[in-house]
Formats: sequence, structure tokens, C-alpha cells
Amino acid sequence: MKTKIMKPLIRGGFILLCLSILGSLLSSSSVLAQEPDKKIGGLKLGGYDYVGFQMKVGEMIQGELECSKALRVVILDADLRVIVDFGNIVGSFFYAAKAEGVYRVRMTNPAGVFANLGSGPRATETVRYTLTYSVLPTSLAPGTNSVTAMAKITRSLPVIITVLALGGITYLFILRRKKKKRELEQKQAEFKERIKPTE
Repeated sequence: MKTKIMKPLIRGGFILLCLSILGSLLSSSSVLAQEPDKKIGGLKLGGYDYVGFQMKVGEMIQGELECSKALRVVILDADLRVIVDFGNIVGSFFYAAKAEGVYRVRMTNPAGVFANLGSGPRATETVRYTLTYSVLPTSLAPGTNSVTAMAKITRSLPVIITVLALGGITYLFILRRKKKKRELEQKQAEFKERIKPTE
């Protein structure tokens, strides 16, 4: 009777332990599940638009610019000074803050060779854009995800090894109990067979 009660308790405890460890590992990387911000707009030739955001030292702005024509993208500090100029781009960009404060990503539809077109059709053409951006910890910067993941796994190795060892010991203990029970039942059956009265 005790064996029947103990087995489910041991298995249940082991499963709960594994789930709690898994939950703690997932919660440590919950920042990955945050939805990025998005800005959609249109820029006429020479026009500009921007988004503002707060960053602490070491945090990073990671952006993705989708548009039909390259826009000039720069990052401004709180005093509206250009601290990074990405040039005319379509695609990804990122910047890690060296000081805490308010920053802006400014997008401009560059005049370039079209400035001489005056009031022609190309001069008034509006470039539609979608800017998707997130402020992330430096550890999640592009190219460091694998390092961060490896560091988390390395830090969790002692716990994982302990859980596996406990699971293995528990499994071996249950197997040994089962084997002893089978041997005892077999001996009892043999003993009953020997003392069975002969007719």
C-alpha cells in the first residue's frame, strides 16, 4: 500500500521540480516576448519625422525601417545633436546608449539629385515608411544572443545536473523496489508451491 502511494508522490514531486526550474529559466528571458513599438508615416522630399524614447546606459535601440526608397536615419541626443548617422538606409539599425537620457530616431527623405526638379512629379513624391523599434538590454544586441543564451545555460548547469541526478536516483530507487518486490513474490510463490499438499 505504501509503495502505491509513494510512487505517485515521488513522480509528482520530480515533475513539479522540473516545471519550476523551466519556469524560472523562461521568466529570466521574458524581455524577448515584449512587443516592439511601430510608427507608420509618409515623407515628402526633404521632409522628416522622428520618434523619441528613453534609454539608460547600456540599453539599445534596435530598429527596422521598411520603405520603398532609402531614408536618411540619424540618432539625436537630448540636445538634438546628431550622435549617429546611418546614412540612407532601408533595413536594420541599432545603437547602444553611452549615457542615460532621451533619444530620437529621425528619418529624412533626402533631397539629393531630386532637389533640382522643382515642382516636377518626383519632387512631390511621398515615401511611405514603417519603423519598428525596441529598446533592449545590451545583452540582447544583434550578435550577442547566442552568447547570452550560452551564459544562461552555463549558469543553470549545476541546477540541471542536480535535477538529472535526483531524477536518476529516484528512478533507480523505484526500479530496485520493483525488482525486490518481484523477487519476494517469486519466492513466496515458490514456497507455496513447495508446501502445497500432495494428493
